[in-house]
Amino acid sequence: MRESCRICSNSTSKLFSKNGYNVVKCTKCDTIQVEHDKTLDDLIKEVYDTEEHLDLYLTPLSKWERRIWFRESATINFFKSNGGKILDIGCNTGKFLHILDGNWDKYGVEPNLQTAKLAKDRGIKVHVGEIFDAGYDSDFFDVVTLYEVINHLIDPIAVFKEINRILKSGGLLVVHSGNIEALIPKLLGPKWKEIMVPTHLFFFSHRTLNDLLNRTGFSVKKTIFKGGGHFGKYIGTLEYILSDYVKLFNRIPIEDIVVMYAIKEE
Repeated sequence: MRESCRICSNSTSKLFSKNGYNVVKCTKCDTIQVEHDKTLDDLIKEVYDTEEHLDLYLTPLSKWERRIWFRESATINFFKSNGGKILDIGCNTGKFLHILDGNWDKYGVEPNLQTAKLAKDRGIKVHVGEIFDAGYDSDFFDVVTLYEVINHLIDPIAVFKEINRILKSGGLLVVHSGNIEALIPKLLGPKWKEIMVPTHLFFFSHRTLNDLLNRTGFSVKKTIFKGGGHFGKYIGTLEYILSDYVKLFNRIPIEDIVVMYAIKEE
C-alpha cells in the first residue's frame, strides 16, 4: 500500500523509481517525495558520516562560494539590520555563520559530530543532534536559516512548526532548496542532480515550498531563483537575454535553486 503524503496526509501517485526507492507525488499538494522508512540515525550512518560527504564539506570555500555567502550575509542584514540571535539548521562546519558579518549571536544545529566540532571551533554555539532536542526557548531567535537542508528532512512539517515556536514574532526564516519545477529539472527528469535518493527525501518547487511555509505559520516576503553549480553563474544572464522572446520563462524559471525569505506571522 502506498504511503500517504508526509506534508498533507493525502494520497500519492508513483512518478518513477531510483536506487530501489519509489519517488511519488501528492495528489493534493503536489509535493514530490521519496517513500522510505529512514530515521535520522540511518541518514547519519549512510550519508553524513560517509567519507564522500565529509570530503565535500571539509574542503575550503572557493572564491565563488565565498561570494555567494557574502551576498547571503548582505541580504540577511538587509532584513535584520540590528542583528540578534541567528540559528543555522544543518550548519555543518559553520562556513556561512563564520562569514556572516554584523551584530549576531550565532547558533547551529548539526547531526554530524566531526563537522559540528569544526563549527564550534569557529565560535558557533552548536547543538549536535536534532532541533527537537536542542531545548531552545520559545520566541528566542531573530533569524533561522536552512541552506540545502530541507530536502534531507524526514518530517518537514514538524521541523517548521518547531522553527515557528523558537522564532520571534516577525522573525526571519530563510530556506534554500532545489526547485523541481524549473526548466532544467523538467528537461532532465530523474537525472537532475538534485534527485539523489535516498540522500534527498523531498523535492520541492517554488509553489510547494511556499505552501509548506504558509501551512506552518510563515508569510513569504521575497523569492529568489538561482542556478545551481558553476553553470548557474550564466543562467540568469541567459534568462534575461531570452525572456523578451520566450514567454515560457514568465511561467517556468530556468534556475533550479529557489531561496525564500519568510516572516513569522504575528
